[in-house]
Amino acid sequence: MEHQMVKIYAKKILLLFQTEVDQSNYYICSKKSGSVNAKVYMVERNEHGKTFDRHQLLTYYVGNDFIFCSCRTFDFEGYPCRHMVSYFKKIQVLLLPEKYILRRWTKNAKVGVCGDTSTGIFDGGSSSTSLMSWHGMLAHKSSLLVDDVALTDACTTFLIGEFESLHV
Repeated sequence: MEHQMVKIYAKKILLLFQTEVDQSNYYICSKKSGSVNAKVYMVERNEHGKTFDRHQLLTYYVGNDFIFCSCRTFDFEGYPCRHMVSYFKKIQVLLLPEKYILRRWTKNAKVGVCGDTSTGIFDGGSSSTSLMSWHGMLAHKSSLLVDDVALTDACTTFLIGEFESLHV
């Protein structure tokens, strides 16, 4: 898995991922509970036979073949955490599945994307790249709007009403 990511990840994120891979050697992943839809594992640090009190819960969702870790490193940072890597080792996954490799951290992150963020017009790239571009542009513009509107109660109440009418 580490050799795979050397070719894919940008240097900074590669170093962070390598730390997670190294740390995963100190973790034990054991099944806690399970159902048809999801299996829950407890991942805890075990160093020199000593188990630590703190642990994370890792949930494998069978339907969409996706894992979620309670530490939320993947959600917040965008790369698999030591708990996820520990799980991958347990089930003998040798290559990191593509769904856990976010394009923004790859060496080719900027390839195929060109556009004008002021107009929101983007060309090239995959549909997921375009979706990410649109999302970024909308998030930026809405953040600017919220900053302006939040200065008064009346404007804030008005915008909340508008958001609620738009989001059905």
